[in-house]
Amino acid sequence: MERSETADQVTVDNISLNDAVSAHLDSDMRLVSEIYLDGETLDWLIVAPEALFVLHPRPWSGQIRPAAMGAWRERVDSGRVISHGSVRPIARRQTNALKTFLKGAFPGVELPIHHILLLTDPNAQPLAHGTTDPPIVKVANLRVELTSLTATARGSQLDANMRAALVDALEGRDEDIYQEAREPFTFRSGQWLGFGKKARSVPQAIRHIDQCPEDGVYHLRNGSLARWFEAQGATHLADLAKQAVRSRHNDQIMLETFLQGSGLVSRPKLHLDPSRPNFGYVCAGERTSLLWRIGQGRGRGYLHGQILSRTPWVEIHPEVIDGSVDCTITADSAGLSIAQQPVRGEIQLETNASSEPVSVPIRINVRSYPSSFERRVLRPLGGGLVALLIGLALGALIEGTNLGAGLVAQYAPILAGLPLWILLMGAAWGVSGFVRGWHQRPAWPTWYAIARWLGRTLVWMIGLAIVGQIGYVLAIWLFPALEAYDSPELANQVSLVAAALAFVPALLGEVWASRYRGVQGAPNKAHSRRMRRAMQTAAGVVALVVVVTIVRFVAPDLTVTGVADNFGDRLSGWVSAQNQSLRGLRDDYYLRYYDRRAPQRTIDQPAPEGETADE
Repeated sequence: MERSETADQVTVDNISLNDAVSAHLDSDMRLVSEIYLDGETLDWLIVAPEALFVLHPRPWSGQIRPAAMGAWRERVDSGRVISHGSVRPIARRQTNALKTFLKGAFPGVELPIHHILLLTDPNAQPLAHGTTDPPIVKVANLRVELTSLTATARGSQLDANMRAALVDALEGRDEDIYQEAREPFTFRSGQWLGFGKKARSVPQAIRHIDQCPEDGVYHLRNGSLARWFEAQGATHLADLAKQAVRSRHNDQIMLETFLQGSGLVSRPKLHLDPSRPNFGYVCAGERTSLLWRIGQGRGRGYLHGQILSRTPWVEIHPEVIDGSVDCTITADSAGLSIAQQPVRGEIQLETNASSEPVSVPIRINVRSYPSSFERRVLRPLGGGLVALLIGLALGALIEGTNLGAGLVAQYAPILAGLPLWILLMGAAWGVSGFVRGWHQRPAWPTWYAIARWLGRTLVWMIGLAIVGQIGYVLAIWLFPALEAYDSPELANQVSLVAAALAFVPALLGEVWASRYRGVQGAPNKAHSRRMRRAMQTAAGVVALVVVVTIVRFVAPDLTVTGVADNFGDRLSGWVSAQNQSLRGLRDDYYLRYYDRRAPQRTIDQPAPEGETADE
């Protein structure tokens, strides 16, 4: 009420009017007056976290009639009508000047710019029906108008450092800190062919340091950057650079401290995985650990800070954030009460991602240890019953398709009248549910364990059904001889049988999850090794399918049987040729080393004793 009375008594005097306007601003808003930008003069500018507000003060009195097009009219007490030019052209020029300034000095800042025509005479009476462009407001109603405009603002959120830097930049325009420098600064790298990047203004230098941290660390350490800031009149940046160098932080934290202190860069974003740590169900007196990944989200910057536990039953290691960290949160339930509702705690993160500490809630469900009868009788029977019902339903679906009925009638006529699929699926699913209930973790309630198993089973059913359908299509395509058996009914049967086998991987997954006693969320080496082998096998299958697909496209008439026959003929011919070659080598060897034929005699050579010449 006092503010309204003070505002109603103001005059056109700049000092009293400045105080009256400031009295209607929130604590996080700053008022800057007499700003010169690109040939434009801004009387007043309000720097808010969500937007910029340009005030156009007018000492009009009497009745003010805005106009959508053309001049505005003022009717004074004497009855005379005075025309005033529209504020819209001035507002457009000033908006362009502000955007140009922000783009050069604060490239990462995108703020909406609003213009307000401010009536300084408390006796003025605006005659407006609805909103005007720009809105016309009296000083007493300024706070309401600012609140209404900030509620719909979309853009950057300026923290205290950024607002202070923006105000300093607007108030210190006579130093031309954010315009082209008198002497550019040359960095040691950043250009092609080994030439250093030249920064011709302070924003360009800050932008290059942010993009090339090695250059920033080097020039901050040797003091050349601080000396250049002093030469450009940016003494606050020079002092900030010296303070950052004197700190005992590592190079990344030192550089990030300087960049954020300059107010010309945005803060890094915080990424938490999981966003709200949950230890789940544990038995009373049990200690459990959870891996919590704290890292930097998309965008610029280097994340650093510390982690503080505000809960006595929670331990955190490590407690320092340096870029990113995988910390282990350990909860000790020994001192906690057993209850149906989860126990809640809190972890506090003090990082450079926000000006205020960030509180992260955590929770844990402490349960009593179940009896042996519940663990070995009730849980297995409950799991087996639920799985049995699902198996019977799937068996009935498969039985309705008459899959394999002809084979059963031919080779096992005694079983032809029995619902084999119903019995088989019901028994298989029932046994798997019983085994799953037997291995259920003690702290897990029965409903929770069954819900986990149902969710995992549903995912596997969908996946196996899709794989079965794809396999059926590929088999028909790769083996043309099977086209005689192609039918929509057979395709549905293949997918249905594949989905019915989902109890196998779902059972293995749940048993492994119930027996795992390591850190939740931490990579398991044995599991990773199995997954790697599975991925290698899948990659081999995919490669084989791709090769066969290429062959089918290149030679559409080629069949697997034809390829096998052709390969067999070629192999037989090659084996025959090799056998013939080996026989030739054998004959040559015998002729060379084992041929003992008698030598031929000449005519005058006498015959041996006991032989006649005729012989």
